[in-house]
Amino acid sequence: MQSILFALGDGVFTTGNAVYFTQIVGLSAAQVGLGLSITGVVALALSVPLGKVADRYGARRMWAVGAALLHPAVRAAERFLTTHALDPSAATA
Repeated sequence: MQSILFALGDGVFTTGNAVYFTQIVGLSAAQVGLGLSITGVVALALSVPLGKVADRYGARRMWAVGAALLHPAVRAAERFLTTHALDPSAATA
């Protein structure tokens, strides 16, 4: 049951991302597809190493570290997108 709920939530989230980034942000479908593909590859590549780290240090501690790093990572991505990806003139200037 947990796998079904996770797959449903993940599918809704991914679809919502695609609609948001194409309709609201103004990215092309190719840019959104590339971004989602990169996140999938990174998640796949990091799943085993981070799983081993969680086994060693504990799931709660790793969750706390991840939660603490999430805010700065989102802000850095937001700064990058607003200065480079969403404003093509900024990249050439």
